[in-house]
Amino acid sequence: MPETNLPAGDVVGARSFGRVDGVPRWTDLNSRLGLSYDLFGDGRTALKTSLGRYVGKTATVVALVNNPVTTSINNVNRAWNDSFYGPDDPRSRNFVPDCDLRVPTQNGECGAISNVNFGRLNPGAIRYDDDLIRGFGKRDYFWDLSAEVQHQLTPKISVSGGYYRNWSNHYGTDSLTALGTAVMDNLAVTPADFQQYCVTAPRDPRLPGGGGYQVCGLSDINPSKFGQGQIVARRPEHYGSGKRRVADFFTGSVTTRLGPGIELGGSLDTGRITDDQCFDVDAPGITTLGAAGIFTPNTATTIDGKPVCRVETPFAGQTQIKVFASYPFKGGFVASAVLQDTSGVAYMANFQVPNSVIAPVLGRNLAACGTQTTCTASVTVPLLIPNAQFEPRRTLLDLRLSKIFQLGGGRFLRANLDIYNALNAADAIGVNNTFGATWLRPVGNLSMTAGRLFQFGGQLSF
Repeated sequence: MPETNLPAGDVVGARSFGRVDGVPRWTDLNSRLGLSYDLFGDGRTALKTSLGRYVGKTATVVALVNNPVTTSINNVNRAWNDSFYGPDDPRSRNFVPDCDLRVPTQNGECGAISNVNFGRLNPGAIRYDDDLIRGFGKRDYFWDLSAEVQHQLTPKISVSGGYYRNWSNHYGTDSLTALGTAVMDNLAVTPADFQQYCVTAPRDPRLPGGGGYQVCGLSDINPSKFGQGQIVARRPEHYGSGKRRVADFFTGSVTTRLGPGIELGGSLDTGRITDDQCFDVDAPGITTLGAAGIFTPNTATTIDGKPVCRVETPFAGQTQIKVFASYPFKGGFVASAVLQDTSGVAYMANFQVPNSVIAPVLGRNLAACGTQTTCTASVTVPLLIPNAQFEPRRTLLDLRLSKIFQLGGGRFLRANLDIYNALNAADAIGVNNTFGATWLRPVGNLSMTAGRLFQFGGQLSF
């Protein structure tokens, strides 16, 4: 990363950062093995298997997250209470923070910032351990195993099946660390600096059991430690069993060619993924370090008595059924169809819990409020275990009618009429995960299955 100079902003001064080299500096050895075998020696049944180690794609992300600008503290939370000073006071409910935002401690209408290193020339405020970004075998990776069998039942019918498994404890990309192998540890605090509490889920028929259950393992930092931070990104192995993912998938398919141009086939794919993140870093459970909660599911976190540090995405959430068919008619017409039945999208219920609900349980206000009389801080609490609840399954039918025109000289024109989503299914593929009046409503431009679409096209071959 080259030398970087930043001008002063509204709430921070000018800063200059030096050059950084050698991030990352990795060495890996990735072995691959494949084997295929003609089971009966007649060329009709083949067994295939493979095993390999594959490293993650990172491009420039590791260098970017180790840029001294990035490893400084560039954004923080702070509570704000838009106070009423009297009917004639222009500061009353003016929707403007009447405080000095350049002062990190509580002043005026603003609480203290959630990290005192904000805006300082402190490129080490977030630091990456050497065993994470340098060395042999330190890059994120996974092992992949596959076993497949293909069999020709008749000259016109073939079947196949497969089992696929991949696993790793050094995997993925994480939005907080940009390295899925890392966890963020605040060296300025320990689990003893947090106070645990529970909240009760609201009553709602859309929640499991109608709601009313306990969400526990939540924790708020003690006010005396609020805002202190010296973050280091480290491997999960430093905190216990570490972080592990295992995926098991199965597939089966049938393909037939019953006559000239007549095809019929289908496939079934299903699988299960288990993510294990059962280790504690700073707080024993879901932490609330600032004016909003940060969801870090650790060993103490439970929803309705069920732990959430080990998340399993079930077969029911990852099962696809696909069927295709093609049939020629007289006059150069060909009709074809594809039917897909897939699992619905997973959804969450993130509940915004105000300080007024949490304070009686804690016996004090949230730490983000400081000594303010009126506390406007809140915590985002998940009411559902991740990847446990899904929208209804989605069924899509696409149709095509083609007409082939022979033009002579080896040329022909194929004219197509395509009907996408012929059943005009209106399934949600992106929903609002914030619990409230609009919970589970589709959100965004691509939140619903595209409506029935007619398309005319052609293809000239010569």
